[in-house]
Amino acid sequence: VNRWYANEYCSNRYVYKCHKIRTKFLNIFFRRTDIQEIRGGWSWFTWTPSIVDFVFNYLEKNPSYLKRFKYTNCGDELIFQTILFPEAQRLNLEMYRPYRYVSWKPKGRKTDVGNNFPYILNEEDFEDVYNSEAFFCRKVDLPVSSELLDLIDMKRECPFDINKALPISNSE
Repeated sequence: VNRWYANEYCSNRYVYKCHKIRTKFLNIFFRRTDIQEIRGGWSWFTWTPSIVDFVFNYLEKNPSYLKRFKYTNCGDELIFQTILFPEAQRLNLEMYRPYRYVSWKPKGRKTDVGNNFPYILNEEDFEDVYNSEAFFCRKVDLPVSSELLDLIDMKRECPFDINKALPISNSE
């Protein structure tokens, strides 16, 4: 977070190149201020109303906080954790158990995805998902995860048809 990163979306490649050159210049000549007691962690956790209120109040009282994270890398995994960590116990926030099952390494399966992204779950992950005691799992995607979702529905004894739940597209 102390380096500048050219991470703004830009559809024009020439403007993006200028932006990258500018950030290189900034890294050479302008050191960023340190962020005190920075914390990192899950960006997938459940926000209760008290957490939402706390974060909005914090940002209102500290308007420069979000600006400091502009042009940084991994901001989403740092911004809220840094704010919330000192108040986690008071806010009843489970910092180390976000109640979401995420798998970064497939067991005995080949995948094109490295360790930087969670991989798409399938039926082979059912036991791990079920035994995790998590309320949610990440990532599921049709058709890869359809058998996993069917297994979860059978275990819940509550069949769910995703096709009926999806909104009707404009083409139909």
